Amino acid sequence: MTKRIAQIVGIVVALLALVGLVSGDQQLWGIMNTDIAMDLIRIPIAAALLYAGFGTRDGRTITSIVMAVGVLYVGMALLGLASPSFLGLLPHTLTGFDIAFHLVVGAISIASAATDSAHHHSAHGAV
Repeated sequence: MTKRIAQIVGIVVALLALVGLVSGDQQLWGIMNTDIAMDLIRIPIAAALLYAGFGTRDGRTITSIVMAVGVLYVGMALLGLASPSFLGLLPHTLTGFDIAFHLVVGAISIASAATDSAHHHSAHGAV
């Protein structure tokens, strides 16, 4: 399941980065932030997820990448709640959609990676 999460989220984040790069620094239709800073954050996240989803078969690598992205996204959501401009780093503030997207995707990613990690440990007899 974590591999599928990496594939889906990787494609979505790559598309968001592409839309953002094409549309420029703004809030696209008032729905999502497309500042270049956000797009530059999205590109390596998408690359890591696409690698986890399509480029490797190593379960630990997939789980680690999805967990790291999940933690990063929850952190971004919490920072966005505290400071929608990411402490002044973004010319346009994060929208409610941005914050909700980061929080939901982050939580799903963490839950999936944690479930896979627990499954791998129990399947291999680890305590």
